[in-house]
Amino acid sequence: NNIGNLSHTVMSSLLEWTEAIYLLCRTGKSEEFHSITQLHAWHTMCWAKEEKTDAALTRVRQLHKNKIITTNSFLSILANCIEQTPSNFKLWLELMCHLKSSDV
Repeated sequence: NNIGNLSHTVMSSLLEWTEAIYLLCRTGKSEEFHSITQLHAWHTMCWAKEEKTDAALTRVRQLHKNKIITTNSFLSILANCIEQTPSNFKLWLELMCHLKSSDV
Protein backbone atom coordinates (compact mmCIF):
# COMPACT_ATOMS: atom_id res chain seq x y z
CA ASN A 1 0.00 0.00 0.00
CA ASN A 2 1.78 3.14 -1.25
CA ILE A 3 -0.19 5.52 0.95
CA GLY A 4 0.68 3.50 4.06
CA ASN A 5 4.37 3.38 3.11
CA LEU A 6 4.46 7.11 2.36
CA SER A 7 2.65 7.85 5.60
CA HIS A 8 5.15 5.71 7.52
CA THR A 9 8.10 7.46 5.87
CA VAL A 10 6.73 10.90 6.69
CA MET A 11 5.94 9.99 10.29
CA SER A 12 9.25 8.23 10.90
CA SER A 13 11.14 11.29 9.65
CA LEU A 14 9.66 13.59 12.27
CA LEU A 15 12.13 14.44 15.00
CA GLU A 16 11.26 13.39 18.51
CA TRP A 17 8.01 11.70 17.48
CA THR A 18 7.97 9.49 20.56
CA GLU A 19 8.54 12.42 22.88
CA ALA A 20 5.79 14.49 21.24
CA ILE A 21 3.29 11.66 21.57
CA TYR A 22 4.32 11.09 25.17
CA LEU A 23 3.70 14.74 26.03
CA LEU A 24 0.34 14.76 24.23
CA CYS A 25 -0.85 11.62 25.96
CA ARG A 26 0.46 12.72 29.32
CA THR A 27 -1.37 16.05 29.31
CA GLY A 28 -4.76 14.83 28.10
CA LYS A 29 -7.25 12.20 29.05
CA SER A 30 -6.06 8.81 27.90
CA GLU A 31 -9.30 8.00 26.06
CA GLU A 32 -8.98 11.23 24.04
CA PHE A 33 -5.55 10.21 22.79
CA HIS A 34 -6.17 6.52 22.21
CA SER A 35 -6.15 6.97 18.43
CA ILE A 36 -2.83 8.85 18.60
CA THR A 37 -1.33 6.09 20.73
CA GLN A 38 -2.56 3.48 18.26
CA LEU A 39 -1.18 5.44 15.31
CA HIS A 40 2.19 5.71 17.03
CA ALA A 41 2.13 1.97 17.77
CA TRP A 42 1.35 1.22 14.11
CA HIS A 43 4.31 3.31 12.94
CA THR A 44 6.56 1.69 15.52
CA MET A 45 5.48 -1.73 14.24
CA CYS A 46 6.25 -0.68 10.64
CA TRP A 47 9.66 0.57 11.73
CA ALA A 48 10.38 -2.62 13.66
CA LYS A 49 9.41 -4.80 10.69
CA GLU A 50 11.88 -2.92 8.51
CA GLU A 51 14.71 -2.56 11.01
CA LYS A 52 14.72 -5.97 12.73
CA THR A 53 17.17 -4.66 15.34
CA ASP A 54 17.45 -5.10 19.09
CA ALA A 55 16.33 -1.50 19.57
CA ALA A 56 13.22 -2.06 17.46
CA LEU A 57 12.38 -5.27 19.30
CA THR A 58 12.87 -3.55 22.65
CA ARG A 59 10.41 -0.83 21.68
CA VAL A 60 7.86 -3.41 20.53
CA ARG A 61 8.33 -5.29 23.82
CA GLN A 62 7.44 -2.07 25.64
CA LEU A 63 4.30 -1.62 23.55
CA HIS A 64 3.27 -5.20 24.29
CA LYS A 65 4.06 -4.90 28.00
CA ASN A 66 1.90 -1.75 28.17
CA LYS A 67 -0.90 -3.59 26.32
CA ILE A 68 -0.83 -1.16 23.40
CA ILE A 69 -0.28 -3.92 20.85
CA THR A 70 -1.63 -7.44 20.84
CA THR A 71 0.39 -10.55 21.57
CA ASN A 72 -0.03 -11.61 17.95
CA SER A 73 1.49 -8.33 16.75
CA PHE A 74 4.39 -8.71 19.14
CA LEU A 75 4.97 -12.32 18.09
CA SER A 76 4.97 -11.27 14.45
CA ILE A 77 7.82 -8.82 15.07
CA LEU A 78 9.65 -11.36 17.22
CA ALA A 79 9.36 -13.94 14.43
CA ASN A 80 10.75 -11.40 11.94
CA CYS A 81 13.76 -10.87 14.20
CA ILE A 82 14.26 -14.63 14.49
CA GLU A 83 14.22 -14.89 10.70
CA GLN A 84 16.92 -12.22 10.58
CA THR A 85 19.14 -14.01 13.15
CA PRO A 86 17.98 -17.63 13.42
CA SER A 87 20.97 -18.57 15.59
CA ASN A 88 19.90 -16.18 18.37
CA PHE A 89 18.91 -18.62 21.12
CA LYS A 90 17.48 -15.88 23.37
CA LEU A 91 14.91 -14.88 20.74
CA TRP A 92 13.82 -18.50 20.29
CA LEU A 93 13.48 -18.89 24.05
CA GLU A 94 11.42 -15.71 24.27
CA LEU A 95 9.16 -16.93 21.48
CA MET A 96 8.65 -20.29 23.18
CA CYS A 97 7.82 -18.61 26.50
CA HIS A 98 5.22 -16.34 24.89
CA LEU A 99 3.66 -19.16 22.91
CA LYS A 100 3.43 -21.28 26.04
CA SER A 101 1.84 -18.51 28.11
CA SER A 102 -0.67 -17.20 25.56
CA ASP A 103 -3.57 -18.46 23.52
CA VAL A 104 -2.24 -17.63 20.07
